[in-house]
Amino acid sequence: MSEEDLERSLGLPATIAISMGSMIGSGIFILPGVAYLEAGESASVVLAFLLGGVLTIPAALSAAELATAIPESGGSYTYIQRGMGPVMGTIAGVGNWMVLNFKTALALIGGLPYLVFLFPRVAEFGLSLGPVELSAVVVLSVALTVGFTAVNVASSDGAGQAQNLIVVLMMAVLGLVIVVSIPDVATSDPGGVVDIQAGGFLSATSLVFVAYAGVIKVTSVAEEIKNPDRNIPLGIIISLSVTIFVYIAITYITIEVVDISGLVAGDTPVSDGGLAADGEGAIVAIAAENILGTLGAVLIVAAALLALASTANSGILSASRYPFAMARDGLANNEFGVINQSTGTPVISVIATGGAVIFMVVFLPIDSVARFGAAFQIVVFMLVSGAVIGFREANPAEYSPSYLSPGYPYLQLFGILSGVALLTQLSALAFFGTVTITTLSVVYYYLYARLQASTEGAVKTQLRDEIAETAEAQTQSLLNREGEYRVLIALWNPSDAANHDSHKNDLLDIVSALDSHGLDTSVDVVEFDQTRRETFSEKHPDIDGEEPPWVETYDDVTYRKVSARNVRESIVEYATYNDIDVVAQAFAPDDGRVGFVADDLEWVIENLVCDSFVLNGGAPDTVEKVTLLSSGPTYVPTKLLLADALAVAHTAHLEIVHLVGENAPEEYRRAESSLDAVQEELVASNSTQIIETADPADTASSHIRDADIMLTELDLSTIWRRFRPVSTVTAGLNTPLPVVFVYSDNLLNYQTIYKRVLMRYIFRGLR
Repeated sequence: MSEEDLERSLGLPATIAISMGSMIGSGIFILPGVAYLEAGESASVVLAFLLGGVLTIPAALSAAELATAIPESGGSYTYIQRGMGPVMGTIAGVGNWMVLNFKTALALIGGLPYLVFLFPRVAEFGLSLGPVELSAVVVLSVALTVGFTAVNVASSDGAGQAQNLIVVLMMAVLGLVIVVSIPDVATSDPGGVVDIQAGGFLSATSLVFVAYAGVIKVTSVAEEIKNPDRNIPLGIIISLSVTIFVYIAITYITIEVVDISGLVAGDTPVSDGGLAADGEGAIVAIAAENILGTLGAVLIVAAALLALASTANSGILSASRYPFAMARDGLANNEFGVINQSTGTPVISVIATGGAVIFMVVFLPIDSVARFGAAFQIVVFMLVSGAVIGFREANPAEYSPSYLSPGYPYLQLFGILSGVALLTQLSALAFFGTVTITTLSVVYYYLYARLQASTEGAVKTQLRDEIAETAEAQTQSLLNREGEYRVLIALWNPSDAANHDSHKNDLLDIVSALDSHGLDTSVDVVEFDQTRRETFSEKHPDIDGEEPPWVETYDDVTYRKVSARNVRESIVEYATYNDIDVVAQAFAPDDGRVGFVADDLEWVIENLVCDSFVLNGGAPDTVEKVTLLSSGPTYVPTKLLLADALAVAHTAHLEIVHLVGENAPEEYRRAESSLDAVQEELVASNSTQIIETADPADTASSHIRDADIMLTELDLSTIWRRFRPVSTVTAGLNTPLPVVFVYSDNLLNYQTIYKRVLMRYIFRGLR
């Protein structure tokens, strides 16, 4: 063991204690009443706690696998950031920070009513700030937040030393309540528990989800756990099972011995043993008083206040470390990562965390705090499950877990899908608030953090390397291919019929260059016409095979005229059924810029089962220089074939210009490898450049000025790309040069469905 390694001193009992201590806190004293009302005043809230615990299992076991593969401090944020890259890391960092802030706020505004219950005069310490009325609970919550923030600013020593003792005391008190209440609830009718009202039950389940927020926190100390492949998953399962039992038992006892509906509807204030309209109040203390008398109430209040202090203090401590860690990784402002020399703490991060908690306790009611906390926890759990899929599919060399989550990938997919279902059951405010903040996290990354971070994550690197290798192999095979190569020249756009001949001739000139590369090119020129629906009694298109006179002047060219109800679908069907290798089109049917949703041309390109290219501008009369411009990590094989063929056919020079971002070593390495692998296979005289640039659009424009024709890739792989075309596309649209846009999504077809989803929707396709 090196000096930098932490000693593995935590056994199974310690692992269970840490995991339980992260779950059994203030939630048990707060949520039963609130969740009971959410479930429609139904005893099915008991099953809601059970289902909420069960639905955490996918994330819990996934986190256990990640912890044994990446035994680093930082928990889920570290796994997601290191593996999935800075975009997902930003979402995970913000999500974890929000979860802990909401959990801290929940502990404060939910735990202080217990103090008011024991000392009613505390309720008199409310405060009026103009039109804003602050209750005593809110005032005390703000004061405690300020105090805990000051403690964490001053020092972090000993911030969690009493956690295990607090857990033991809480379990002792709660165990006493459970045991003593057995005679009172033994004769009760449990039938109401299964009286499930679908909407209210699912809503209550999503609400109580926050109670299990700490189930994966133990993974943050994975470096210190002995025999982690056994103790981490076993510790998580045992602690989760015990916690579920405690929550179920306390909730069942509470709703049996407390008239929740009566206390909510009555006039009794919270300080006198009543409940607020949202179920807030000292509900477990009321239940304990009914069972054990005053002693029971005092014990529960003491346990609740201990839980409040522990959760709030450790919550501010833990939450403040996420902005700190993000700043260290270049995903947040540097000030958040500065350690104060005198206190040894990240002061700015701690103060920002305390400020966020104060905002929550002042402006958000307790049920909203619980819902928001649950929503962000669901997002984090979904990311954890997704991270396992990413790591398993990419299988990078550094990913070698000693524990494998069972049921892969179905357990992880269940965790993700159930998370989506739970999110829809939260309030509209919580749902849209979570979506908004998650979206803002992504926007923040692209506008700020992307300029600071230089790493891309192990999963992303591995998947892109695999696709780069596939592209290199396909390119070498295509450049050396012989035999028939089938091309479809698709002419369509009724409003532009006068230009069909021009489009046809230009495209034929481009396609004919393929013959110079040793291919036996067979060309189908098809004119697609839109016909009214009532013209046909069936859906299939009408095909006219009568050839016009000009066809006789070309070898291996056939002509068809197709009349169909849906032109774009007919193009895709024709290419599919006739085994077309590439579809060539002019820049039609509209004159709009590439990059907008619902464009017919883009629909055709994306749905073709083969490659395609689009010519913008006519074919040049003379060609002395062909420029191939790219800003991606791989080259589309068809683009290189066509560029090489054009250069050979015109005895021109082929210039390959590849743009990479500044401080992007992985992208530069991948581009260099791709060029080295395919350059020897090119026939035309050629030169290559890899250019690092912070302004791709300007750099691209400056390198195409002396070219006679340019080829570049067309990337429509994500919604973001559709609204914001890549720089090379923009450069092509803004130049008078003929430009050939080449598109291929076939590289992804060689990957598993999970890899395709990751690359197409998370890691931006081939980019």
